[in-house]
Amino acid sequence: MQKISEQVFYSASDLANFLECEHLTSLDRLNLDSPMEKTADGEDAELIQKKGLKHEKEFLDALVASGVSVVDITRVVDAQASTQDKVDATIQAMQSGADIIFQATFADGVYLGHSDFLRRTNTPSQLGNYSYEVIDTKLSTKAQGKFIIQLMFYSKLLAKVQGLMPVKMYVVLGNKKETAFYCSDYSAYFDALVQRFEAHVTNQSTYTYPNPCKRCDLCHWRDRCDQKRIDDDHLSQVAGILKSQIVKLNAAGIHRMADLAVVNDNFSVPKLNPESLQKIIHQARLQHHQKSTGEAKIELLPTDPHGRHGFMRLPEPNEGDIYFDMEGNPLEDPRHLEYLFGIYYLDNGAYVFKGFWALNHSEEQKAFEDFMDFVTARIKQYPQAHIYHYAAYEETAIKRLMSFYGTREHEVDNLLRQGRLVDLYKVVRESMRTSEPKYSIKNIEHFYLEKRAGEVTNAGASIVFFEKWKATQEQRYLDDIEAYNIDDVRSTQALHAWLIKKRPAVLPWGNAEANKLREAEDSAPQPSSATALAEQRLEKYRLALLGAVPIPETQKTKSDYYQELMYYLLGFHRREAKPAWWDYFSRRDKQRDELIEDAECIADVRLVPTNQPEAIKQSLKYVCKYPHQEFKLHTGSKAEVMEIGKSVSNLVIDAANQELSFTISKKQTLPDSGFTLALGKPIESRILTEAIERYVDNYLSGGLLYKSINDMLLKAKPAFKSLVQGSEIIDEKQPIIPQMIHATADLNDSYLIIQGPPGTGKTYSGSKVIVDLLKRGKRIGITSNSHKAINNLLIGVCKEAISQNFDFIGAKKSTDGDEELDAYTNIRVLKDNSEALENLNQLVAGTAWLFAREEADQLFDYLFVDEAGQLSLGHLVAAGTCARNIVLMGDQMQLGQPTQGVHPGESGQSILEFLLQEQHTVSPDTGIFLGTTYRMHPSICQFISDAVYDSRLQSAQQTVNQVISVPNTAHPLIKSHGIVYVPIEHMDCAQTSDQEAQLIQALITELRKTTYFDNKGAEHPIKLSDILVITPYNAQVQNLLRHCPEGSKVGTVDKFQGQEAPVVLFSMVTSSSDDLPRDIGFLFSKNRLNVAISRAKSLIIFIANPRLMSVQCNNPEEMALVNTLCLIDQYRVDWSA
Repeated sequence: MQKISEQVFYSASDLANFLECEHLTSLDRLNLDSPMEKTADGEDAELIQKKGLKHEKEFLDALVASGVSVVDITRVVDAQASTQDKVDATIQAMQSGADIIFQATFADGVYLGHSDFLRRTNTPSQLGNYSYEVIDTKLSTKAQGKFIIQLMFYSKLLAKVQGLMPVKMYVVLGNKKETAFYCSDYSAYFDALVQRFEAHVTNQSTYTYPNPCKRCDLCHWRDRCDQKRIDDDHLSQVAGILKSQIVKLNAAGIHRMADLAVVNDNFSVPKLNPESLQKIIHQARLQHHQKSTGEAKIELLPTDPHGRHGFMRLPEPNEGDIYFDMEGNPLEDPRHLEYLFGIYYLDNGAYVFKGFWALNHSEEQKAFEDFMDFVTARIKQYPQAHIYHYAAYEETAIKRLMSFYGTREHEVDNLLRQGRLVDLYKVVRESMRTSEPKYSIKNIEHFYLEKRAGEVTNAGASIVFFEKWKATQEQRYLDDIEAYNIDDVRSTQALHAWLIKKRPAVLPWGNAEANKLREAEDSAPQPSSATALAEQRLEKYRLALLGAVPIPETQKTKSDYYQELMYYLLGFHRREAKPAWWDYFSRRDKQRDELIEDAECIADVRLVPTNQPEAIKQSLKYVCKYPHQEFKLHTGSKAEVMEIGKSVSNLVIDAANQELSFTISKKQTLPDSGFTLALGKPIESRILTEAIERYVDNYLSGGLLYKSINDMLLKAKPAFKSLVQGSEIIDEKQPIIPQMIHATADLNDSYLIIQGPPGTGKTYSGSKVIVDLLKRGKRIGITSNSHKAINNLLIGVCKEAISQNFDFIGAKKSTDGDEELDAYTNIRVLKDNSEALENLNQLVAGTAWLFAREEADQLFDYLFVDEAGQLSLGHLVAAGTCARNIVLMGDQMQLGQPTQGVHPGESGQSILEFLLQEQHTVSPDTGIFLGTTYRMHPSICQFISDAVYDSRLQSAQQTVNQVISVPNTAHPLIKSHGIVYVPIEHMDCAQTSDQEAQLIQALITELRKTTYFDNKGAEHPIKLSDILVITPYNAQVQNLLRHCPEGSKVGTVDKFQGQEAPVVLFSMVTSSSDDLPRDIGFLFSKNRLNVAISRAKSLIIFIANPRLMSVQCNNPEEMALVNTLCLIDQYRVDWSA
């Protein structure tokens, strides 16, 4: 932001700043008219700037050395040249057709931009038979949202000059990796941001407040803003308070910390959990006391009656105890580096420090292994020892390193299962409140240590000193870092000692359950751990596939990457299960108020005393009540009673009355004091891993089995008997189904992708292909992640076989009844795996667990994978061992299967993600794209096609007849067809919105007064079954069911995948980014929006708070998601004409 001759000009950075903090923009604009004192940049900021300039120069030098023509605008004009001179020089360089233009300058109205690089492309423009695209260099090793804003800013200015919007834009990251982004994936979001920015800077009376945000630590106004909050006694000063809680308190008339400190204990706030409210009230009282009197204060909390939290987390001290702290560098190339593992422990009666250094990534694995080996040996020497740390960083880091390197898994698992890691932050937070504004160890130190001295005083300074060491190789910088780390571990030890003194002497020592587990394991035969045996197997494969010495990234061949992927897949299922197990045990470690806020469970469930349990066979049915909370569990979910670890069945949730029921074995006794219903244990996956081992063993032995899997993992084009590999598989201008049948039958031990967007008849087409293969005498397997998808395809096959008067014998492996298959005599539902795999069955269906079995190996000619976009690469390889050919039916742009584990390389992707990478549609030489939808009216299809499917999807001609007949008296939001976006303002809605539910109730009433014309022109009255009400959250489903007429079809996106209706009503629910109950990727998922909108044949009424379109995005992925929502407003039908 700058002023030239009284005219204010704005840069790309100004837009990026506005995205992160609107108050920053306000202060920057004010500063132009009335200069104010800024906070000086620290060494860390200067370091980042210097490294950024160095990175930019290295990229420029590399371009020059490559021999391309480079025009450097900074050399064409001198440093004192005017902006217009630089703009003219840039245009002249573009007109000359230079390959690269460095520091290109653009101007358009109030906007000025200096792009790092422009690169010539072969796309024609007003310049001639070429055009340019933008490249920026960034020091970060991960692309950030603000980078996209800057790239879009330059791309828009560039488009003005060349008369063409660039297709792509690029960022060269600190790890030298060049990443491409499609401008169309961000254009709508960027345009909306520019509109808000211009409205903000034009109206200088717009009021903003310095609410704390992620930008604060690097902002040049941070001291000013901090002081403003102190002067205002702002609620954000209260330790641990949430933004959503501040909004609710403000609505209740509480604006200052002092106001909160003086309310009485009976004070209540709507939609604010009473227990959470009491915590922040008491916290405010302590801080207000210190602020008023200068006296620091501690308030011990009541002892946990369950004996698990607060001081009860402290085990009995042991001379083998270890105090642990880590130092890491997020700026390291190519990824975060943990460069120091510091520990402090007793040795011969005196405390000593030991550091495990990793000065680069090649040393990181060894440092981690050496640290774990030391800890393991010490615990063996001192069986009752524990490792003390402060906050979650250390535990998270060792889990990540274990998963990434696939090493010391047994040792890390033991630390976690045996409760060896003791987080003193949790002890502090659960056992006391203090008058400090934060609960960082630096704040708590005020109660037990003198003020620190030394050159390195915080983690940021540690990173700066590490970078200084890299630049100079001077040992003194590492010595200063180690001194800081020693201070941290000493502080951790001192805190532990202080907590022991504060701990009530009458309490028993904690960790009793872990002690029992250790005693049991110590008495068991050694070694017997399944984890240890799995690690031994993995090590054998690591040596065979990767070799003893890692190959440098720059020297890896295609074969090396293939073998590396195989190795990663061998550990996929164990890595995937670990977070679920960690969450499973972590949830048992939470307090009641934390469980109330945890959407993965239903907390404080209590038996209804007036309802006696009903005996049903060997079970009892219980009716229970629960307090207000938001959760993901729904009727039919598999869950267990967390406190006793036993599963429940037949879960039914009545959200309207905050009541639920379930059955559980008569042998189980439920806790009288309330209990928690949560997700159960992960499913055992050993059989899947064994199948992947068979595949790898065959490869290592030079075997020729599993060619179809080989083709997929090598990303080779499908192989056919008659078609040349790499040719277009079908002619999309000709009828597709006959060509699909021919191509599938022509497969030569390979694979084929059939991508079926919504309404294109994927199941119908696939059924015809399968029946044709059965008639040819082929043996067919059908699998998917869900039994629902398997059954849907099975029913399609049975119907097609009946229509062709063809009979076959089939089997479905399932432990449930699968009643929907009862009408089809071709299919026997079997519980026994061996019986399902018997040779008499020409068609066999089941999940990956059936087809991964050794007795199924290579039994089938074809394996059809339905909803392939939801199947992980690991599951696919395991199940794929059963067949010679694999047909992947699905759509990666619809609902996927998210992974939970940390997976290296591409091993965590779904099979379609892996094969198609960032492609929205399958290429003609890799698969078959079903490009005609028989469901959506063209006014809906156009949006779906452009936003999701590269404009390749079109509506069948007859869909234009599908319209709603709208009387003149109808609700103004009801139109005959298309997308109707309804902006609705509300506050403080996370997973439920009464306003949206009431609007939907009114719309259903009005819609039932209208009629619908189908694709043949026949008119029908609209019934409840013709309206789908869709929302992202289970809580809103229950809320909508309370508002809507009985019989309404209400559900989440997941429930309605595969269904359709003339009208869809979609409720986005959430008020703003501050209210998001989960990560942004869930609510804004392009795949979910695709599925939701594409259910509609004629009309979708999309209800959302407009503030969702201005959500702050931290990375390009999030921005692309919100961009889809912004596009909805652009594609709505204009009915004003």
